[in-house]
Amino acid sequence: MKSNGVLTLDVGGTFIKAGFISSSYSFLVPPFEVPSHSDEGLPSFLSSVQEIYQRILLTVRKEDISAILITMPGPFDYQKGISYMKHKFVFLYGIDLKEAVRQKLNFDKDILFEHDAIAFMKFALYSEDIKDNSIGITLGTGLGYVLYENHEILRNELGSPRNALYSAPYKGKTMEDFFSARGFLSFYKGEKKPEFALELYQMAVNHEKDALDAISSFGRELALALSIEEHHVKALFLGGQVSKSYPFFLPSLKEGLKDVRVFVKTEDCPALLGLAYSYYKEKK
Repeated sequence: MKSNGVLTLDVGGTFIKAGFISSSYSFLVPPFEVPSHSDEGLPSFLSSVQEIYQRILLTVRKEDISAILITMPGPFDYQKGISYMKHKFVFLYGIDLKEAVRQKLNFDKDILFEHDAIAFMKFALYSEDIKDNSIGITLGTGLGYVLYENHEILRNELGSPRNALYSAPYKGKTMEDFFSARGFLSFYKGEKKPEFALELYQMAVNHEKDALDAISSFGRELALALSIEEHHVKALFLGGQVSKSYPFFLPSLKEGLKDVRVFVKTEDCPALLGLAYSYYKEKK
């Protein structure tokens, strides 16, 4: 196969999702995942990255890989490629990951890093061609929050989203306690006690009233919690596994947000696509 593209990796606590994406934003190698070994050590982590690289080389020539693009959770210096995480991937703390990956793969082209929620936001903005002030939220194991204001994504000095919302206080807890997979479940007041967000969603699909009420309440509460007005936000993008329950919470969410357009991005691997969108558009 001869076709230039970028190798994209979305690093999570359990898996690394990967794919090879062309300049026309098609997956020349379909997305797949390998364990990230986040609790083991640097050699195991780099072996997973190498496994991804070798699987790509079964289909793609090395010279056709224009760059390697990697999302990482924070805190992380995205320009230098150095991690400052203490809660996970602790073995990466202070490590020059860009150089470590370069040496492991013997790769001499660009290796670039991005925050996972920002990669999602870039995909959302580019795919909808939105220029208005916007918020991107990923609802999954945790809560990701990105603000796009005055034509730029707001970042802190390391390159993470400037307004981290997950730890912000809300009703005696944190925002993540309400708006994440575990928060999603906390709205359920019935007797069955689902253990997973998908289980609650399936109960709603089966028209179980307690589940429908819980998910509707989730949407209503999310609308209340978001500081839309102070940033003059006109669009909201939702991603992450919990967002796939949107048919049951979108009406209550929209009711609370009034004039804000809401886009739910349920495409597979939006962060990978966001990496590719950003790379190719900034290269023009």
